[in-house]
Amino acid sequence: MEIQLSLILPDNSKVLLNGESSIQYNPYWWSFNRQLSFEGEAFFEVEKGSEFSVFSENGTTQVLGTSFNILAEDGIYEVFCKTGKVKVSGGLDFKVIFPGTLAVLSSTGKIEIAEDVKVEEILAWRTNEFIFNTAPLTKVIRRELERHYNVTIVASNLNLEEILFSGSLSREASLTEVLESVCFSFNLHVEKSGDNIYTVSE
Repeated sequence: MEIQLSLILPDNSKVLLNGESSIQYNPYWWSFNRQLSFEGEAFFEVEKGSEFSVFSENGTTQVLGTSFNILAEDGIYEVFCKTGKVKVSGGLDFKVIFPGTLAVLSSTGKIEIAEDVKVEEILAWRTNEFIFNTAPLTKVIRRELERHYNVTIVASNLNLEEILFSGSLSREASLTEVLESVCFSFNLHVEKSGDNIYTVSE
């Protein structure tokens, strides 16, 4: 099961890291250059001061004083601004976003802005919950359950993109409980087929 980690940076900025996330910075240069490298998912609460930059493989986020969530993994780069304003750069594009908006780096290198976002779903991991609102099972299983529980879930005979799930589940529950709750809605069956391998079928 993934573990969240809370960090206080040298300027008292706060970072809450989701599981399987990493962060690197030079504490000795921090007062001159507030820059860090990051991959995974994290929520930042940045103290006001000089420019604060977060570098990831697919993009860069620059802020002054603000709070925001970054998801940067498996080719995905998404930044949600909770307070203040954030400059998001990636590919050949950049955008400045404001509270309540989500910047998504597309496969074409363009940054697309979504204003009608499901905030509770984006930030649910901070309160140890899974919250889904008509999310395809691809996202539920691949991006959330497999990562959180460190398992492989096989569903080769199902089109997971076309099956949409809505619901709220505790991240503290066992995988079996969570997976059975998700599958119950669609009359799907769950079976443990090996060490850390589960099969979902009709």
